[in-house]
Amino acid sequence: MATLAVQDSEGQPKDMSNLKGRIVNARIDSISEQTSKFYRVDEDDPNSPMKPEMLFTFLATDPLDGDESFVGTKFFGNTGVVLSNHSNCKLYNWCCAALGVGDITPGYELDLDDLVGEPCKIQLTVSKNGNPRVQAVLRSD
Repeated sequence: MATLAVQDSEGQPKDMSNLKGRIVNARIDSISEQTSKFYRVDEDDPNSPMKPEMLFTFLATDPLDGDESFVGTKFFGNTGVVLSNHSNCKLYNWCCAALGVGDITPGYELDLDDLVGEPCKIQLTVSKNGNPRVQAVLRSD
């Protein structure tokens, strides 16, 4: 059994329910591949393996509505693992926004680790259980 240490939440914003639709200045803190907790490779087959996905972690870089404790708050967002230049590809759109470009040439090899530390804006939504999630990544300007 794993041993866990309780982390201090002091200084972290407590009420996140008002963040839906808000755009927050942030930077990419990490990107990692993981197995989805919700989506299967074959949605019609309950025995199908879970899909792989990319987990992005963002850190808020500015106060929100004057709340300094908001700086450093972590937000999470998931994308698929296929980097396609299709207009609906979330991973592609997020990478373009982080790089500050309108498009990435097909065939270009992008190391996602190069995006860590990049500034961006994140648009938030709030999940059914009340947790904020990253809905979209926008250029930082």
